[in-house]
Amino acid sequence: DLTSAEIITDLRAAMQTILTAIKGVSGIRPNRLALPAAQFADLAMRPRDSGTDETVLSFLKRVLTAYDPDFQIVQTQKLVASGAGSTDEFALYRSDPMVLGQVLVKPYTELPPQEDGFDTVIHCAAEHGGVVIKQPKACGKFRGI
Repeated sequence: DLTSAEIITDLRAAMQTILTAIKGVSGIRPNRLALPAAQFADLAMRPRDSGTDETVLSFLKRVLTAYDPDFQIVQTQKLVASGAGSTDEFALYRSDPMVLGQVLVKPYTELPPQEDGFDTVIHCAAEHGGVVIKQPKACGKFRGI
C-alpha cells in the first residue's frame, strides 16, 4: 500500500542504517538488494512518478549502480512472509565471501542414471549447512516493502 516515494524513502533509510553501522567502510558496503518476486514485479511495473515513464525499479537500478557499479537487484522467494498478518521482507547485503557465504556440507552430486522401465532416474544428493555471516553489520533484513 506504499506509494513510490515511500518505497524509495524506506530503501534509503535501510541503506543509511547499514552505512551508519559499518561507518562507511567501502569494502563491506551493500551491493545487493534482494526482494520477493511479487514486490520485484510490482516495482518493475509501478511508475516512479505520475509524469514519467520511469519505473521505481529502473530508478533504483540507475541510482544504485551510480553508487556502486556492481550493485544488483535480485529476486528471491526466501523473503516472502508466511503466516497471517506477517509482512514481506527485503535484504541489503554485500555479496562477498569475506562478508557472508554458504556452508556446503556435501556438494551437489549426481549418481549414474538408472533405467526404470521406459524412464531414466538420476538420484541426486546435497546438504546445505547454512550461511556464515562474517560481517553482520554489513547485512540487513528489513520488513515492509
